Amino acid sequence: MIERWQEKRKFPRVPLKVELQCQIRGINQSNRAITNDIGLGGLSFTNEGFIPTDTLLNLEIRLLSKTLSTTAKTVRVILLPFSDRYNFGVEFTDLDTKQRDYLEDYLNMRLGNI
Repeated sequence: MIERWQEKRKFPRVPLKVELQCQIRGINQSNRAITNDIGLGGLSFTNEGFIPTDTLLNLEIRLLSKTLSTTAKTVRVILLPFSDRYNFGVEFTDLDTKQRDYLEDYLNMRLGNI
């Protein structure tokens, strides 16, 4: 029997390639990455180096003229085949109301243009 993958996300994701600054909380080193998609609940990105699930990250995401600064928790880590790169799924943990509203407006704009 083949099991079907069930969507667990509360919010839909929009495919989006933008630069992301990512820093593991408590470590002074940050990395740049590119997002794969983003939604009101979180985003995914691809990067080198393993980050375990349940790790808290400080994120800075540049959307148009505004940078969203938030904290997220890794909820999914997948090693990409034939590489040293990983695809990470993260869930926002403290996106404030103002940033959430901006992100929602941005995503609605993008959905209207897809």
